[in-house]
Amino acid sequence: MIKIVTVCGFGIGTSVILKISTEKALKQMNIEGEVECTDKTSAKSLVADVYLTSKAIAQELISEVNKPVIIIESFLNVDEITTKLQEVL
Repeated sequence: MIKIVTVCGFGIGTSVILKISTEKALKQMNIEGEVECTDKTSAKSLVADVYLTSKAIAQELISEVNKPVIIIESFLNVDEITTKLQEVL
């Protein structure tokens, strides 16, 4: 099972939207996974296989975690999320 963390500035807005879209993407790919949403500070202490976030937050995460950090342009675009996840899975 894959573990994915979706990250935004405060962990209560756009990360929740991204979480829902990511769950839809995993379902389309027939991949069992756990998706958790959080803020950028907490994300650094969470263990995950992949982190999904915006361009603004990605650089900070990349320097703190040793796993792939994927930049998502449109948090509602399930196709974009699917394509980018397939590249790293």
